[in-house]
Amino acid sequence: WRIDTTYSGGNILEGVVHELDFTRSMFGDLQFASATASGRVTSEEHESPVVLQAVLEFAGGASATCRMGDWVGFDGGGTWIAGTTGTLHFTGWTDPVWLHEPGQAPRSFDVADELAYDRELADLISAIESGGEPENSGQNGLQNLGLGLALYQSIARGERMSFADGMPDDVTGDYQYRGPNTII
Repeated sequence: WRIDTTYSGGNILEGVVHELDFTRSMFGDLQFASATASGRVTSEEHESPVVLQAVLEFAGGASATCRMGDWVGFDGGGTWIAGTTGTLHFTGWTDPVWLHEPGQAPRSFDVADELAYDRELADLISAIESGGEPENSGQNGLQNLGLGLALYQSIARGERMSFADGMPDDVTGDYQYRGPNTII
């Protein structure tokens, strides 16, 4: 059910939304996004996994590539986010994040012992109790959803999607994906 867009956000929103959120938090508002999907090729009794490749172009000039595989996946050894001057790589929630830069040995960044989800939940509870705004706001969630839907549209149309004020320009106002369920 997780990859079926009739019941959930499908592969993009279920499988890679956290990486998209992470990338947006690092580089800011999007200007353009495009995506391709390959795979699901059947040969005899075997079906190849689906792989998504998304190119994100940010208003500040940075660009990043996000890649995600289906259930079988590719031997990527975790999550990789490639940018204009290097690549971030991590394999688990509490494992180090590695920065790979051209001509240099990879450097690791330790992450907090506390899971990001726990910190996010504590921030939300604090915002409710204080009447303030949580760091991960509803607007941020809507922008992540909009980005995921823009990537589906990019795959379906074969077009680069544009953004204004962090939101895609040409995605339905109710933010529901109605394209083919087998797109990715």
